[in-house]
Amino acid sequence: MDGLIIFEVEIEEPTVIRSRIIWPTAEGPWIEGGVDELVVHLIYAMWSAYNTAWALSLVISSRYADLGISISESLSKLICSLGAVEISEIRMDRNALEELRKDRIEP
Repeated sequence: MDGLIIFEVEIEEPTVIRSRIIWPTAEGPWIEGGVDELVVHLIYAMWSAYNTAWALSLVISSRYADLGISISESLSKLICSLGAVEISEIRMDRNALEELRKDRIEP
């Protein structure tokens, strides 16, 4: 069965970050913490995607564009260093993301 695992991240500040894994059939709990917890949670999501042979999608939102871009670039480098072959990026504000969800379209 093909599927998509979504790793969703909401960044308030460098020390106030929460993330969750959204499976094709369920949503995991939000994990709160800083950058360290974020990296551990991302590696778990990547390992899960690898073991299931599913694609992994990152959805990162932050009210501070520079902070969101910085963390996005860092996570992308981490993914590339661990063997991902293709990464693409779409930037949108929180309102655009909510519109997609309202229309039942996954980013």
